[in-house]
Amino acid sequence: MAQLTIQPGDLPALFPGVEIKPSEPNPGWMVLETFREPEVSITPGRVRAQMTWNGIDDDEWPFTRIVDVLLGKACGPVRSGWTSAQQDRLYASRSVTRERNMGGNAGTSFSKRISASVGRCRVDLAAQGARWHGIEATIVPLAVKR
Repeated sequence: MAQLTIQPGDLPALFPGVEIKPSEPNPGWMVLETFREPEVSITPGRVRAQMTWNGIDDDEWPFTRIVDVLLGKACGPVRSGWTSAQQDRLYASRSVTRERNMGGNAGTSFSKRISASVGRCRVDLAAQGARWHGIEATIVPLAVKR
């Protein structure tokens, strides 16, 4: 199986000025101490980033910038803003489940997923919930053709 060129020990250098600590509720995950406290998990064959989101993000380290940085280290050069464009594509896509108005300020429930390739990797983006919802990026190496 192909492996990624990123290790958990790379996180402090990738995110200067951000405190990084183990996630208490999610063993194996690291929390980046930014406004929304995204979590990152790195294994030899997969990098995942997740957080709870409502469209308001950290000014210096938004989720899309975090994923761009992880992609750059794991997959090779990535055009600045690549993840932001994919996130826009994700939210413009159709829900894979029937959308339901949750009433009041809660918004409409949805479940959306897309995949794209960049560099040596495939990136799966998923968002599920309503106004406050989970967003996740999963980065895996593309299969090596022989």
